[in-house]
Amino acid sequence: MVNIIYSALRLWSVTLFGVILSGSLLFAQNQSSVHERFNAAVAAYDLQEYADAQTKFSALIDDYCSLAEYKEICFESHIFLSIVERSKGNYDTASTLLSELNASVEETFDDAWDKKVLVIRQKVFLFVQMSDLQEAEKWAKELQSMINDHTLGLLGEARAYSGIARFESTAGNYNKSVEYYTKSLSLAEKIDDIEESGRLLINAHNNVGISYRRIGDYNLAMEHYRLSIDLIKELHGDDHLEMGKAYNNIGTIYYMMQDFGQAAEYFGRSAGIIESIFGPNDGEMGAILNNAALCYYSIGNYELAAEYLERAQRVKEENFGPDHMETAIGYSNLASIHIQNEDYKSAEENYLRSISVRKNIYGDDHPHLISPKLFLGRLYAYHTNENERAREQYTRAIAIGEARLGENNPTMADAHYLKGETYQISGNYDRALELYQKAVNMLYGDYTLTGLPDTERPMGDPVKIVEVLQSKSLLYRTRSDEFKRDDYEMSLRALEWASALVDMLQQSYKNEASKLRLVDHNYSIYTGAIETLAELYFELGDPEYKNEIFNYIEKSRARVALELIQDISAMTIGGVPDEIIKLESELNRDITSVQQQIFNEREAEGNAGSEFINALQDSLFTKKRELEKFTRQLEQDYPEYYRLKYDQSVLSVDQLQGLLQDGETVVSYVLGLSNMYAMVISESEIHVVDLGMTEDAAPYIEGARDIITKGTTEEYIYTSHTLYKKLIEPVEPYLNGTNVMIMADQELHYLPFEVLLTDLPDHQEYHNMPYLLKDYTISYIPSGTMLDIMQQRRPENPRNLLAVAPFNSEIIRPESDEVEVQYASTLEPLLLTNYETSTISGLFSERRTWMEYLRPQQTKILAGEEATLNRFSQVNLKNYNFVHFATHAFVNEDYPEFSGIMMYPEAEGAGIAYVGDIYNMEFNADLVVLGACETGLGTTFRGEGLIGFTRAFIYAGASNLMVSMWKVNDQPTAYLMIDFYDHIRNGYSYNEALRQAKLNLISRPHMADPVNWAAFILQGR
Repeated sequence: MVNIIYSALRLWSVTLFGVILSGSLLFAQNQSSVHERFNAAVAAYDLQEYADAQTKFSALIDDYCSLAEYKEICFESHIFLSIVERSKGNYDTASTLLSELNASVEETFDDAWDKKVLVIRQKVFLFVQMSDLQEAEKWAKELQSMINDHTLGLLGEARAYSGIARFESTAGNYNKSVEYYTKSLSLAEKIDDIEESGRLLINAHNNVGISYRRIGDYNLAMEHYRLSIDLIKELHGDDHLEMGKAYNNIGTIYYMMQDFGQAAEYFGRSAGIIESIFGPNDGEMGAILNNAALCYYSIGNYELAAEYLERAQRVKEENFGPDHMETAIGYSNLASIHIQNEDYKSAEENYLRSISVRKNIYGDDHPHLISPKLFLGRLYAYHTNENERAREQYTRAIAIGEARLGENNPTMADAHYLKGETYQISGNYDRALELYQKAVNMLYGDYTLTGLPDTERPMGDPVKIVEVLQSKSLLYRTRSDEFKRDDYEMSLRALEWASALVDMLQQSYKNEASKLRLVDHNYSIYTGAIETLAELYFELGDPEYKNEIFNYIEKSRARVALELIQDISAMTIGGVPDEIIKLESELNRDITSVQQQIFNEREAEGNAGSEFINALQDSLFTKKRELEKFTRQLEQDYPEYYRLKYDQSVLSVDQLQGLLQDGETVVSYVLGLSNMYAMVISESEIHVVDLGMTEDAAPYIEGARDIITKGTTEEYIYTSHTLYKKLIEPVEPYLNGTNVMIMADQELHYLPFEVLLTDLPDHQEYHNMPYLLKDYTISYIPSGTMLDIMQQRRPENPRNLLAVAPFNSEIIRPESDEVEVQYASTLEPLLLTNYETSTISGLFSERRTWMEYLRPQQTKILAGEEATLNRFSQVNLKNYNFVHFATHAFVNEDYPEFSGIMMYPEAEGAGIAYVGDIYNMEFNADLVVLGACETGLGTTFRGEGLIGFTRAFIYAGASNLMVSMWKVNDQPTAYLMIDFYDHIRNGYSYNEALRQAKLNLISRPHMADPVNWAAFILQGR
């Protein structure tokens, strides 16, 4: 189990700011010199330049406290000086200053209660920061007495409530904290002067957001954080320290919701603001480094996570010492890294250190102890097989939580769930089910696994509910060695609920990377449901189970791509005006442009300083927020667009059968946790085939591509025939005709099925091998639903060719140090692409029908220095139903959006059509051919498939697409491409034309090696 470090996220409570006493004291610059000096001291404090602020406030006290007319400034200077001393860790000095001020305030001011509120409030903050909760409680009670016994005015009473709320929050009484912050807010909002109430409102919104987050109400937390941001912008602008803290807290909410991509954006913007103010080694940067580490941890980059956590811990220990909550958080996070490195002893030591520090600060029953105890329990349960010790930690955490947080807190649900897992591991299934039921009840309310969940109702933590339901499903399915229908049905219902909640979460996530991770992380929901349904079908024979299997297959394929494509059609069908569609396109293009600038500046070593990159990142953050705001408004103004955009219905098996032509069969593969399955669908029949254990085939599937391209002939023969026996032979009896469309799963996306061998040859002659290609015409589809979309938008009579061949001769290299041109300088000319594109163009210029005599086909070739990205971008792509690229390409597996098709380099560096650029193009292409190398590759996400060129071109309007799975020499490529188009012009379908071109290449012994022809595959038909 991945030890996601939920509770270790660093939140910022705002206590240092919001202490300016009244609007009258925000003196303008044209006042007297004393007021100017005071404002300068406040400015130094705002920037946390504490040494300078200390000097300035001390000087004001020395110079003016003996003069009665400056008693207000004297009082304010003492307050600020106490905060400065507190911020520097000089707690005794701060306490003395406040005590002296409290003793003198009644003698100095006629109406002293508003001043006493400020002093007592600062005492609460002081003792909270010192972790002396007993003293903090004493002064919080004093504030309550002042509210009860005196008329404090709106501002004074609001401040008093905020002080009490701060204590209750630190004490772990989060519901009480919300109550007091809400009272403070309601009073402060009645004050007309924003200068007087603004800082208090900012602090209260931020801090009540933190309390709501700890209660588990993320929606209300986010609402208050956003309100604080609006106020910060109004009072201070976009780059103020308070904005950095607010962005950090919003990032925390997205992190808790597992929208890690969105969280990373907010953490990054927060880091930029904080570092620009304090530098890289300030204590505040410890929190930033911590949160950045958590994002890397959550996406599986443990090396970077460890690096950031180590840096964060050094900063924390240097700034806060070993016995501080920040240091305790660091110990917990370091423990999780040790777990990933399988150093369980060190992990245990760090968790115990974290618990010890927290006990020293807060005592034995504070909510801050819950998180490390749960993580320590996970360590015992999942890694050291000490179930009893794990249960002890969970039980103690539950006792603390129920006493301090209430029974329905999401953290308590997690504790009950984890405790249930210990019982499931030890075989006490009834007790495990009882605890799972309790966990879901706490997060969702009373429920039974009938129907589907009400996704509109408030729920504590849907991500956790999904996790519990998956464990519950597995328990039902595995608790007996015998098949029990009731258990399998209950297992399936739990997964139906989990699937519905994932649908809801995908719709709520804003960041594409987070959506991809969500589905990938929960892919076992779909494979588990398919395995369960398959067992039910094999045991009971009810054909309805086959329909449900297909439904889960469709729900688990190209999910995010489907949502992206639906967004386009929803705009048109949903009545969104053209000018608004255009505006969204411009926003997307702007974002893509800035993303590419950042990527290129980072790749071009030494080309740009960090300041320029930081400025670009700030710009990207702002533009993304603009797009979010635009999208929210769009969904609100056009409800039909909203409905269509998030319509998550998929094609039924009957509808897919209606799409199939005579002789066509779809074979959809599922690589389950235990077993592999194939669903074979023809016009009139549906079959489910058990292909055996996944682990038996996995090594061959994973190594097939490398063996085809780099292995020996013997290795190729053995592997390709083994895969034929495992993947094709069991389904052959059910194939209707010879046209087969493969719907791949996971690593199967990298396997060109045509290259499999139907028999073991007794020779090594590639041109005489028994390739599967010789028996079947094979193409590939992302899903049935995507096939339907791709076929619906096909032009009725496709015509006109656009061909691009940038490297048909030696490149004249412009003088530029842009990274794109640097990349282009390493590329060799593809001399045969000139012959390839001109010959293909000639095929389209031939008049083969009487209609072509009346209306000849148009052809356009962008060759050599004509084939720049700028020139290509100026072409009206909708005029060409055939688009052919004969060029170089590269795949960036770490950042798929920065994979690119090489164009002819220009002086300004625009020499690459990145995947991000392709998403912003509009094709009307019945066929796009990417003759460039490796254009069929990308990063695989379970539930989505390959993220790369294929997905981008389909999104941009390609109805069918030919791509390459590896690098191929330009000579066999040219022969294959020309032959392919010749067959198309002679009336062959695309899949059959490609098959014939490959067979013709195989017939040439010197080109028959699969490395020369098997790379090219067709997406579509």
